[in-house]
Parts: sequence; structure tokens; C-alpha cells
Amino acid sequence: MHEVIEALKAATWVPAGSRGRALARATLAGEPERRLLGEVIEARSVAGVECWVDLMVLVLPKDPRRQLDERSLRKALSLAAAKTLKPAKLRALLLAIADASPATLPDARAALLEVDALVGVSLAKAHGIYLAAARSAPVTALPKTPPHLDGPTPELSVLETVEVAVSLARSSLDREPGHAGEALLALARAELAWVRQGRQGPEPTTWEDEPKTSKAKGRAWGVARAALIESRNTDHVSGRGTSLKSAAVSGMPEGGEAEWLTRIDEAVMLGDARTWWERRNLRTSSPIAKLVWRGGDASTRLWLVQLEQGPYALLAKLGARWASNEGGLEEVCATLPDGWFARAMPHVEARR
Repeated sequence: MHEVIEALKAATWVPAGSRGRALARATLAGEPERRLLGEVIEARSVAGVECWVDLMVLVLPKDPRRQLDERSLRKALSLAAAKTLKPAKLRALLLAIADASPATLPDARAALLEVDALVGVSLAKAHGIYLAAARSAPVTALPKTPPHLDGPTPELSVLETVEVAVSLARSSLDREPGHAGEALLALARAELAWVRQGRQGPEPTTWEDEPKTSKAKGRAWGVARAALIESRNTDHVSGRGTSLKSAAVSGMPEGGEAEWLTRIDEAVMLGDARTWWERRNLRTSSPIAKLVWRGGDASTRLWLVQLEQGPYALLAKLGARWASNEGGLEEVCATLPDGWFARAMPHVEARR
């Protein structure tokens, strides 16, 4: 017990509030629970520590028959660390085991243990907008491959966040046409263009253009509304993405969840590529139209894109050095570092 307590005290990577709650519970925990806490600390999983506290406070007190065996608890912590399910969904699976009758207990445990068979991948590195939608989607709609082509977590600039919102609004309105939604999307595009042009001339929108939420107006209208709000929020960086995350959930079409997640993934990856070309103050000969492949690790970042006018471009960070080049697909792929070429080509062939 002493070793786990000391390890938790030293785990400054855990937010202070979460660490304090875990410390309070660790002093009361039994040996099996302390052993599980030690494992999530060793894995440096903040979500795992927070899930462990949830187990101690909200789940185990409701399991007087101790039907949640160590295998089930370890599985729950693993799912929490991977951010595969929302905490409420995970808690529901655990409480179903605690409440199960002897006849239904095997099925209740299997429902938890077999989550990976349905989900298939970890969402731990998923971008926040994609993660919000994925956590609300049926597990059967989640992809069988990691999001973002299994590359590093994408990053979006303020304006690329708006571009993602505009892209998703366009996709939603194509599925669910509506004049009101089209009007909001047109305003969002006008506002974005005004910001990109240095805010020259009068602002094309006002706060009065932002309508209140309305489920009655449909999912696509809601996503278009989010695009307008995001376009008007470019001066308030701390608030960006909030409306879009909500719309990514509420705008998810019934029966089209898998396609919706794919669209979000593609829009976020494209925005990430554009963001990094812009951050490096580099330009391509024509606008970036599609993200073909991305990858990277602690010292390397790579983006391979297709441009609107046909050629391809590669942005590469190798150590401290950045480079961008353009050309035909084979020519550009030939410049990939040797260690990354084999990883990239299956994706390139599938997505070219």
C-alpha cells in the first residue's frame, strides 16, 4: 500500500484534483484495488486513475456480492485509458454486472469483456471533435482501424476549426437540404472569408445572426448553426470547437453514423495538414484538397497531400528540420524516410 501511495503522490502528471481524490480512496482500498491503481499509475493513464476513483466511489459500493471480479475491473480500466467509451456507458456495463442475477451474470460479464470485439480500436489519440462523435455513436458504427490513419493527434488552427465546421455543415446539408441551413452556411463562409482577408471592410455578420438552438429545424441546420458560431468565435481561442463538438454529436444521422465519423475524420486530418503548412509559413502551388497519408512519432512528422491542381506535396519534419516538396505521387513518395515508406504505402495505394 505504501508504494502505491507514494507513486500516486509523485504522479504530478495527474491533475491535482484527481490525484487528491485518488489518494483519499487509496488509503481505504483493499489489496486488489490498490494493485489495479498501481497498474494505471505505471501506465501513466490520467483517464485510468479517474476511472479507478469512479470504481471506488460509484461502482464497488453497489456490488456487495463482489460480482465484479478482477478481470472485469482491469478491463474497465483498460477501456477508460483508451477512451473507448464515455464514463457513463462504461459505468452502466459495470453496474449491470453488479446487479446481475446468477443466471445473467455470465452474459453481463461478457458484454464488458467483449467490447473490444465490437469497437476494435483505441480512441485514445482521437482529436476532440472526432472523439465527441465517436463516444456517442453505436459501437457497431466505430471503424475497425484507428482514427487519423493511426498518426499523431491532429491539431487545428482557429481558422481550420471553422473550415472543419463548414465542411461538416456542407455534408449535412447535402444529406438534409434546407434553405435555412444554407443561409447560415453562407453567412459562416462570408465571415470566414472576411477574417482570412484581414477583416477589411464591415463585418458580414452580427451576433443577431446567431439563432438559438432548435431541434425542430433538423440536424443539418444545427451543424450549419455551429459553423456560423465557430466563424464568429475566431477571436476567442479558448472557446473554439465547443459548438462544433456539440454539433458533431447532435448532427450524427441515424443509420449513417459510420459515414459521419469518416467525414469528421477526413475533415480533421485535412485541417491538420493545412494547419501545419501554415504554421511553417510554407505554401503549396495550389490549395490542399485531400490528405493522403500522415504519420509521425516523437521526432518525426509527415503529411502527404494531394493538391487541387493535381500534384502531390509532402511536408516533413525530421528532427529539427522541416521540408516541403511537390511533384508526382511516385516522386514525392520516393522522398519519404526509409523507416516510414513501408508504413505509408498501403495507405497511399488505398487512398490515392
